[in-house]
Amino acid sequence: MIDNVFDQEDIWSVQGVSDKLFEALKSGLSVVCPVCKQHCKIYKRKLTSSMVLALIHIDRYFEDNPEEEWVHVENHLKDIKGLPAAIRGDFPKLRFWSFIKKKEDTRDDGSKRVGYYRITELGNAFVHNLIEAPKHAFIYNNELLHFSDEVTRVAEALGSKFDYNELMGIQDEEPTLF
Repeated sequence: MIDNVFDQEDIWSVQGVSDKLFEALKSGLSVVCPVCKQHCKIYKRKLTSSMVLALIHIDRYFEDNPEEEWVHVENHLKDIKGLPAAIRGDFPKLRFWSFIKKKEDTRDDGSKRVGYYRITELGNAFVHNLIEAPKHAFIYNNELLHFSDEVTRVAEALGSKFDYNELMGIQDEEPTLF
């Protein structure tokens, strides 16, 4: 729901508008800025199983192709047999966790959206279960504001949809009797 939290007497300065706007946003409201008319909201983004699955496949690409510096992630994920198309939609949000880095370049048509990424050391450490990561990122205007205090590990983030050991090629050892 979009609320009008501004009264005429509240609008005295840009700082006043900004303060009132963020006060409303922090309380969970979605508002329209009275200055620029932009729809404003703080989005709570979860580190989803789809994002983590994409990260694992990106990590595997670089393990298999150590000479490569960048990969066109959407094309790479498209080429993986049996991988749901929905996986490709959220992977760019991994940048908020600093798990991937976007290649800064310009296409022939002038667009900065070239589609090439690489995994970061932090992303690699998360994939290999060496670190925990915040479960949620809070995003405003496509910028990271802060993370949740709640953390997750790679297998937990994958949830019940995907088997971490299977994805990573980790064999369950058979128990021995002696």
